[in-house]
Amino acid sequence: MAADIEELKCQLQESEKMLGEIRSQLDSAQRSNSLADTQLRCMTESYRSLETRAADLEIDVNQLKEKVRSLEDELEDEKRNHQESSARCHELEEHIQRSRDTSLVAVEDEEADNKTKQERELTAAAEKLAECQETIFVLGKQLKSLRPPPQRQSESYSEDELGTKNYADLADNWVNEVPRFMESPNFPSDSETSELMTSPSRVGSRLSRSGSSGNPTPEKASRGISRFFSTKSGY
Repeated sequence: MAADIEELKCQLQESEKMLGEIRSQLDSAQRSNSLADTQLRCMTESYRSLETRAADLEIDVNQLKEKVRSLEDELEDEKRNHQESSARCHELEEHIQRSRDTSLVAVEDEEADNKTKQERELTAAAEKLAECQETIFVLGKQLKSLRPPPQRQSESYSEDELGTKNYADLADNWVNEVPRFMESPNFPSDSETSELMTSPSRVGSRLSRSGSSGNPTPEKASRGISRFFSTKSGY
């Protein structure tokens, strides 16, 4: 009986010892569980913070994407505008070049026309001058042939003979003065030359004014020229 009690005491001591160990393990487990809970709460908070940060970053990324798309659209617009401006600039350069070439061609054509016109005018003037010289030469010969013989110079002259003599003297002055007169600033224009060719009386009047003071008066020279041509027309 006593042996059974001792055995039971031993078992009770062992059970108490095991209970103490179990309690110690339970306390340790509880402390570990509390630490784990704390870590879990920290991790949860961190996760929530990361989620919030991720959402903010996603918003920023979306905004940046919108800005990139907007910049790309602006870049495309700028490229199109640049191409249009380049094409317009090229067209304007071609237009300016064509206008410049056209102006140069027009100026060259105008210069060529002016040169041709001047050449024609010079040729016509030379022809008229040659005709005038030929007419003057012929008239001079005809007037010299109308001079009275030497033996009649001492005789008195009638009004007609005096006019013929004065006109013959005028012809000599005319033949001598015409080359210098044509080179002077008083040389007549083309229209005046035509009038002079058709009206010799005006030639005599002009030359008599430009001659020396010893020449016949314009009235007498004109009357002598008129008589000469009226006499000539009666041949």
